[in-house]
Amino acid sequence: MPQGVFFFEKLMTNKEVVLKAVQFIENNLKSEIDVFRVANEVCYSLFHFIRLFQSITGYSPKNYIQQRRLTEAVYELRDSDKKIADMAYDFQFGSHEAFTRAFRKQFHVNPTEIRNGHSLSILALVAPLTPEYIYQSDKVRDTTPELLDMPEK
Repeated sequence: MPQGVFFFEKLMTNKEVVLKAVQFIENNLKSEIDVFRVANEVCYSLFHFIRLFQSITGYSPKNYIQQRRLTEAVYELRDSDKKIADMAYDFQFGSHEAFTRAFRKQFHVNPTEIRNGHSLSILALVAPLTPEYIYQSDKVRDTTPELLDMPEK
């Protein structure tokens, strides 16, 4: 095989790339991940990944990660007696205060209120993005990216 030529078994469509990214995010909500790592996971540049993810999902990748972490924290607050500070660190917030600020900004209530039985029905919880949600998006065509063979500079 000539130098500089790569073989790809199957090119993924843009929507498949986003699905793979969502799956990676969902599997790593309690891990230290950032948008750059997710872009690397799907083999896209940071710039193109952010544009693609936002155009298909309506969320920036960073915003989606944070909203999913906070949503999962709501369920953990409701279903466990774990300390709020421990949850903050589990979901990769730098401090209890940062977690509480982000939580209040997204849900307009404090984590303690959820623990004390506040209704979840009025919260703006963000469910994991599903293939059905992504495949209904008509913002980006479901086509395979075109590979161009460029001369060496």
